[in-house]
Amino acid sequence: MRIGYLFGIIMFLFSCKAALSPPLEEVVEVDSAPPIIKWISPRFDAVVKEIITIECQVIDTGGVVLVELFVDSLLSGINSNSTSDTTFEFSWQTTNFSDGAEPKLYIHASDNRGNDTIS
Repeated sequence: MRIGYLFGIIMFLFSCKAALSPPLEEVVEVDSAPPIIKWISPRFDAVVKEIITIECQVIDTGGVVLVELFVDSLLSGINSNSTSDTTFEFSWQTTNFSDGAEPKLYIHASDNRGNDTIS
């Protein structure tokens, strides 16, 4: 009789353990990584005159939506031309600046998930 009770308790515990385990849920990965920007040209120490082509590579797993050029922290209004899936070019005219001026250039990139970065 004691064996019957012991067997019943063991069966009860195993059945409760299986019923209490939560069901497996589907895991959805969220893209929270911003795009990666790599400058191709000009070099950081380059001296430029007239009209130059600024070239950069923007890499993102979700796809790039927007690439913008900022000059001295102001949006330049110059649109990028996509030369491949990851390479973008801007034609920038430097004649608006005086000789010896050192404007700072920034590239802003956004991906399909709303992640963005500046380089």
